[in-house]
Amino acid sequence: MSRFTLVLAVGVLSGVGGWALIEGGRMPWFTFDVVVMVTFFEACTWWLAQRGWVVYRRVSAKRCTAGETLTVTLYLQRRSRWPLGWLTAVDILPSELASHVTSPPVPVLLGSSRSACLTYTLRQVPRGVYHFGPVHIRTGDVLGLLRWTRRHAADDEVVVYPQAVPVHGWAERFAAAGRRTAARHWMEEAAGVAGVRAYQPGDRISRIHWPATARRGDLQAKVLDRHVARTVWVVPDVAVSAGEDGLETVLAVSASLLRTAWLHQWPFALALTGVEWMAAAASEQQLDACLYALAKVRAGEPEDVRRKLDHVLHVASPGTHVLMVAPQLAPATLAVAVAAARRISLEWWVTAGADPPRAAMAAMRQAGAVVYWVPSLAALSNLQPWGGEPDGRR
Repeated sequence: MSRFTLVLAVGVLSGVGGWALIEGGRMPWFTFDVVVMVTFFEACTWWLAQRGWVVYRRVSAKRCTAGETLTVTLYLQRRSRWPLGWLTAVDILPSELASHVTSPPVPVLLGSSRSACLTYTLRQVPRGVYHFGPVHIRTGDVLGLLRWTRRHAADDEVVVYPQAVPVHGWAERFAAAGRRTAARHWMEEAAGVAGVRAYQPGDRISRIHWPATARRGDLQAKVLDRHVARTVWVVPDVAVSAGEDGLETVLAVSASLLRTAWLHQWPFALALTGVEWMAAAASEQQLDACLYALAKVRAGEPEDVRRKLDHVLHVASPGTHVLMVAPQLAPATLAVAVAAARRISLEWWVTAGADPPRAAMAAMRQAGAVVYWVPSLAALSNLQPWGGEPDGRR
């Protein structure tokens, strides 16, 4: 209740009371009694309407993909049955979602009911990590004289991942490259140990690397040079993307490649500025961590692809496969990428639209890298290397 309302109520009571004392008679005192009862009713309504509220927010999906529709339901409960006239709620949403609200909550007639349910929808939700803020409850008395607004905490996090579509035509070539690497050796026992990985059911006991197991506390299996694990590193460039659409294409292609690697149980990792360097793994937790990092990317954030590529080359083991996703490459980054393509298996996924950087693509291909031109997500359904398969691919 505002100070003006309180002063007005006191003034009306004083005026009507004075009139009744001066004039006397039945009508003045009846009016005074009515004013006293209305004032008492409004005071009780004001006191009880703001207390005992519990607010729950239920989102149809806390994890979803960009472009989906979310349904948000607000459950409002109170302890008192004191009658109220109407009730509505205002959900404090991030600014990026305000324009996606359809069918906003409609005020309901509450009366003596102790609970209410309000629902609204968010259509075509964009990629991002969103924190829903408090809920403002607005209500009024049955006489329509007063209204109140009260803030209730109800914090929720909703993660909208970039779109991840099936990638056709890439996994088969990627697996074939691994088989060609294995075919270079005649005997497994003659092959050197290229590294270790987590022990998996079905591995032979002789493949256990006991020193690494003792150091790490978990069973570790030898990765032999004949059966080098095809580790996938996805390196997206989120700085040079042309506009918001270009950034979303880079992130969607990166998410699609990560999901494909996970489906085939190839160890994978994501190299992204602002994300702690992670070890390659093929678990669902690893996929969630990578997609969460992609969801948090904002347009205009600084990005040093050259530094990321240098780090990947530093930690690269035999079988490391680097997938660069970028619409173009700066000259310094292109020089590093060309040098890397001569050392390890590297692919460049060009997400430029109608005008791809053909000179840079040709330089990468001559260095032995595989180049894919992906002007849109639809191109992932039938992939073919740009310019054909380079000679001497690893």
